[in-house]
This record gives sequence, C-alpha cells and structure tokens, in this order.
Amino acid sequence: MVIEGTKIASYLQKLLQKEMKSFKRKSRIGLATYLIGQSPEQLSYVKIKSHIASKLKINFQLINLKSTPNYIKLANLIRQKAFEPTINGIIIQL
Repeated sequence: MVIEGTKIASYLQKLLQKEMKSFKRKSRIGLATYLIGQSPEQLSYVKIKSHIASKLKINFQLINLKSTPNYIKLANLIRQKAFEPTINGIIIQL
C-alpha cells in the first residue's frame, strides 16, 4: 500500500484554507513556535510549518532557543507568549 503524503497534505491544506476563510476575525491568527536546539531536522520541520502558516495567512513567530533552558525559564517564556493578544497557539519543537 502506498500512502501519498503530498496528496494528503494538499487536501488538508485546502480544507484548512476554507476553514480559515470562515473565521470572522478582525486580526490574523498568531502561532508562536519555540524551537529548542539546533538540529537541522528540527529547523527543516519548523520551516515547513512556517511556510504553511504563511499560505494560511497565519502570523508565525519563531523563537529559537539554541540550548535547552531549565523548566522554570521555559515555563515563564511560554506563559509570557500565551498572554500576548496576538498569539492563539504555541508549538514547542524539541
């Protein structure tokens, strides 16, 4: 069985575009992504997310933390971003 990821991704992207158009928002949706570490694979994955967010007209913010912060520092960073009125979602990419 062959799973055609490109076709599935295209279908899901079109579905999301329709859903985004149905939102009655005055401002753009905001997505903050914390990239923790410097792995090329992680960076590639986040770039894909950024590209898709751009296509969906989602404000994408990348916060790149070169090394893993302690739990309290990371929790505080996330809490600060969570209370920003322009942010509707947060991704933590390890």
